[in-house]
Amino acid sequence: MASDRASYFARPIWRVLHWLAWLIGRNRKYERDGLTEHAVHGQAVEGPVRPEPDPSPGGVSNPTWDGEGAPPTPGDKGEETKGPTIPPGKRGGCARGGGAQGKGERGPRKGSHLKSQPEIVCWKKAREWVVGVEIPEGISQTGNISVFQSDNSLSEDRSHAGCYPLATLNTAIKVEIRDTADNWSIDIPLGNDPCILFKLSGRGLEYGRKVTRVSSGLYLAIAPQAWRRDEARAASMPTTAEPVFLDGYMAHFFNLHDEESRCIAFLDGHDRSITVGSPCPQFSLLGDEIQDASEQLGPLFGGSPPKITIENGQWSEIRTIVVGQEGSGRRRWRDSFEPKADQAQQELPNEILKRKAGWYFLRFYDSTGALLDSLDFRFVAGLKQIPIATADPVPPPGGHVAQTVEILHDAGYKVMPAAHESPDVTVEHSSEKTILTIPPTAGCDCTRWRIQPLNSGGNGVEFTLLIERFWWARSTDDKEPGRWGDRCVELTPEDFTAASGKAIWLRLPKPRWANNIFAGFTKERARKLPVKVTERDVCISLPDFSGAQELDGRAGKCSFWVWLETKHGDYEVPVAQVYQHVIRWGRYKTAIAKAGLQTGSGDIKVNGMLVDQYFRHAPRKAQLFLRKFCALPEVKRILSELDIDVTIWGSNPTTIRQTKAAVHAMARALWTYDHKLKRVLRQAGFGGTRVPRKPRR
Repeated sequence: MASDRASYFARPIWRVLHWLAWLIGRNRKYERDGLTEHAVHGQAVEGPVRPEPDPSPGGVSNPTWDGEGAPPTPGDKGEETKGPTIPPGKRGGCARGGGAQGKGERGPRKGSHLKSQPEIVCWKKAREWVVGVEIPEGISQTGNISVFQSDNSLSEDRSHAGCYPLATLNTAIKVEIRDTADNWSIDIPLGNDPCILFKLSGRGLEYGRKVTRVSSGLYLAIAPQAWRRDEARAASMPTTAEPVFLDGYMAHFFNLHDEESRCIAFLDGHDRSITVGSPCPQFSLLGDEIQDASEQLGPLFGGSPPKITIENGQWSEIRTIVVGQEGSGRRRWRDSFEPKADQAQQELPNEILKRKAGWYFLRFYDSTGALLDSLDFRFVAGLKQIPIATADPVPPPGGHVAQTVEILHDAGYKVMPAAHESPDVTVEHSSEKTILTIPPTAGCDCTRWRIQPLNSGGNGVEFTLLIERFWWARSTDDKEPGRWGDRCVELTPEDFTAASGKAIWLRLPKPRWANNIFAGFTKERARKLPVKVTERDVCISLPDFSGAQELDGRAGKCSFWVWLETKHGDYEVPVAQVYQHVIRWGRYKTAIAKAGLQTGSGDIKVNGMLVDQYFRHAPRKAQLFLRKFCALPEVKRILSELDIDVTIWGSNPTTIRQTKAAVHAMARALWTYDHKLKRVLRQAGFGGTRVPRKPRR
């Protein structure tokens, strides 16, 4: 009885121990073969883990360790260790759709160092671009890391972990790894090419990695300062070159998306044209595309899945196409297939239609298994249309108005704000339509939403709605305004002085919306404003216009204009009114008056009314005092070319107080305009009492 009980309890323990021993042996086998545990399920790590995988990674040559397989062990003594070749369909890092790191970010995974290698990257720091070598976390965890470039020891950037800024752009890099058992090194050649090309990625487009071939997307070329863009051959880019952390170089942006000429070209110091980056086949998607403003998530399709087309190449050159769904857990899925050489358009697997909604990726490999290009796209089977009425982005005289957007979809789908979004938008749900009422505020112009099938377990797709509206506001050079407006800003000539620090800020509907922006009092003498490729806000420093001749006048007003050149048309917007008239104050007992001069024909208005009508019930003594002032020959001469606008507080027009306050204010404004009048007006009894610049009302 006792022996049977002992065997009864010992049997499960023996099974657990046997299972653990089998699992440990299996993991050791995969580690010995250069695979991670993810390769068992067709998800082996391919190359460095980065957001937005680039189609043509820059080559890293290393005679000591080429980055394939695990780093040399103490017994390797510097010999190469390469893992087995993994089929394209089983490659890829972790998904971009889920996890705590957010969209577009990939964190390290267990065993990721087995297929990782250092690479040349660029990133935006403050207001300049930095080029450096990025050491994957899998390598840095194996021991102490030292990075050298010639005789220079590179230091790690504190704001970018694992990134070491370079000392020069044309000197090879050596990465030394030291642990307690052995040392090894990785050599990264840079070549003698004076221009380095990076493909940008991420939501902010402030990160990129080095490539040698170009396809489509946004690229950053770091070229010598003497080079300039070849406008006749290169793809257009609505931005100016940006500074680089090393002297003698500038960073140029190139947009190779929907361009007739997919080319990155420069003119060197001798006006010779130089093409950077060799082209590769161009892949695109055809289908029922639904327009939205999500630039880094790929196009959005509804109804049926899109089809794949190829340009500048043949399908016979493509060996494998990998398609997969971004995400984690049960939502993650991938498949691979060979394109049919006799078909111009390739169809995607039916699994995409069965899943109803998702964010997918496509990867294209040649016959050698090299990655040629990658595309992202979103698909929602039940999404029909997102019509947005085209309105003028420039506000009408009354300002922007609210706009209604109707999202048409099948029954069984729901539209809701995206995560961490709480827009001040009114939402009305119905079975086959969702109506959004977007108020006329700058914060609601660009909002993110999510559409998903009901009972789908969170398998939805994010999209962005953009209402193209133009805003501006007054602030300082170093501070963006807290509130944006659509009415003319009032300025004075003092705002244009060198020490004012004042600025007009412009808010564009989205980055790269305007090809060129000019500002000034007249278009002939307007200044061209620099536009940042990743930003939608533009600062106009008012002291830059201090020498404008429109500011020399002593009276009157003029408009400050902004001219916008876009793909859809040109716009001119009066963003500010510069009031150049003289303003002076007058006081008599409890009445306070403010008088302003501007160019005109002699009209005098008090609180919006003509002076005779306003003071029609004033005492006789007050009316005689006013007539005496207006009858002076010197006053008559000046008033023939000026208008006077008077505002009065305190007392009432039936007393002499307001009349004397108004006359004293007008007299002070006139002698400020013409100093020769000061003695004449004082001798005539219109000097009045000295008034503070801004008396209390």
